[in-house]
Amino acid sequence: MKMFTALIAGLAMLFTAQAYAGVIESLPAETKLVAKVDFQTLKDSEIYRSIHEKHAAKILQGEAFLLQAAGLDINSVKAVWLAGVEQNRGIIIIEGDFNAVNISAAIGANKENEILGRTDCLFSARCPDKKQNGKKNLVMLVDAKTAVVGNPDLAEEFLKNFKSGKSLLAADKLASLSDCFNGGKYLIKASLLGFKPEDVVKNPILANVAAAELCINAVDGLSADAKLLMKGEENVIAVEQILNGFITIIKANPKADEKNKEVRDEFLNNLSIVRNGPELLASTKISNSVIDKVINARGQEQENE
Repeated sequence: MKMFTALIAGLAMLFTAQAYAGVIESLPAETKLVAKVDFQTLKDSEIYRSIHEKHAAKILQGEAFLLQAAGLDINSVKAVWLAGVEQNRGIIIIEGDFNAVNISAAIGANKENEILGRTDCLFSARCPDKKQNGKKNLVMLVDAKTAVVGNPDLAEEFLKNFKSGKSLLAADKLASLSDCFNGGKYLIKASLLGFKPEDVVKNPILANVAAAELCINAVDGLSADAKLLMKGEENVIAVEQILNGFITIIKANPKADEKNKEVRDEFLNNLSIVRNGPELLASTKISNSVIDKVINARGQEQENE
């Protein structure tokens, strides 16, 4: 069975067109939210090293489960993308170095999964969606370095765009995403491209939001920078006043039983909001020492369970 799977994978690679697009260019046309976790940056961070050192057994257990359930070696993963169109409708794209034989064997071992015999990708299957009863996700190993999981229609659209080398995203969205995710080093980045019409009807203020971005870095702790682009400077002023008022209320009403009070306090004390024309910029930081206390506390709680 493994030899047969490897043969199919080899034939698929041989006869597949080579005009591949990148992840951003392959995203579904109606994508409204894109986020990316850079696993190499994560692995290089002091936070990851601390977690790995103090919770090695739990991490190894998780890695073993992932390998058994999906044939995926977490150490081979380079990046994970999320592309959302609406609530509970999106796809996850994983970049790394994958073994089609291992993935096929692991996913095929679960009788709930349906292995598909298609030859336009290295491996494909339908798997139950654990969060949505009765629905199934489409899993596809597009090539040896790219996998996509999620809503079947969106996953199919991603595969089509990826193999054709053409993007169906609007030019302004494509340019915005390229500017956001290409270049620079970061742990997590996210870009909001729009809202569903019904969401705007329910909350009219959303109609004045043109775009939003979030960037999280892991250098000397965790730092977060957010940018909100509004339609009209008067809207920026109004949102700035709302946020400052909200922050003031939170600072004045701390929860006595809050477990992560130190994190909360440092987050709020380091938080700054600056208006720059149609943009609202917010930034904050949490130190390694505070993060380390949280990691140690979590470890102690697990030991006591």
